Amino acid sequence: MIYGIKRLSFGRLGFTNRADTMVFDDYDAVSVHNSNYKISMKDYPGTECFDIFVKAADDKTLGGSSFVIDKASKKLNYVTMGVQFESNKHKGIGTVLHLSHIIEMIENGLKSIEFYSTKEAVLFHSKLGFRPDIKEFSELDAILSFIEKNEAVYTKKFLLKVKDLRKSIMIERKQDSVQNFSFYKNLVNRLVNIENDTDKEQIKLDKKSKELLKKGNNIISKYIDISIEHSLKDNAFLHGFSMILSRKKVLANKNFYNKLFENFKIDYRL
Repeated sequence: MIYGIKRLSFGRLGFTNRADTMVFDDYDAVSVHNSNYKISMKDYPGTECFDIFVKAADDKTLGGSSFVIDKASKKLNYVTMGVQFESNKHKGIGTVLHLSHIIEMIENGLKSIEFYSTKEAVLFHSKLGFRPDIKEFSELDAILSFIEKNEAVYTKKFLLKVKDLRKSIMIERKQDSVQNFSFYKNLVNRLVNIENDTDKEQIKLDKKSKELLKKGNNIISKYIDISIEHSLKDNAFLHGFSMILSRKKVLANKNFYNKLFENFKIDYRL
């Protein structure tokens, strides 16, 4: 692997190639409150792990994130992301971190950014384009159940969609339980009887299950929009869940993200 090779992206931010991963060089940003930020990225040779730090002009750390670039699946997965101290919230630090992750996704040809959001941060992430990415029916149904109880903030038509989807999920979960039991029973028999079995089977969601999960995530996305409209804030969700932002969505909405880069005076454009 080659370390220390630098290049410029579109003549703007500098980048260094570290083990075939483009790592941005330190850059400056200015918050909406005219605070000066210094953003740096640290890599760990031999791993796919990285840290990003947002620091003040006096070099004090204000916030940061830790993440993994999974080259096999072409995903950037957050491990942690946060701001130091309550006094540093609502100053654009989280937005700068997200923009830094987007830069890394674009420069390394990744397909998406994925992470688990706390319930308090769901609405913030949503404002920057992230959407629910729930893959388990039990988790999806728990969130839909919570939404159903907050019926005062949305229309009867929307509530009916939530109830109908919950019924469909209940039926699908019962069917999955039977199918999965049969699958595992057969798999155990094969592993017992066949030594060094290299045939790695996986449970794949059938078309109907995928459609239900997609509908569920779309309904939760709609609920997020309603929550933002009604300023529900921390009361919007009972717990957090997985969220995703795809490269495709970022490029389709590049004017929105370029405006954010411009607002924070980050010398980068999509």
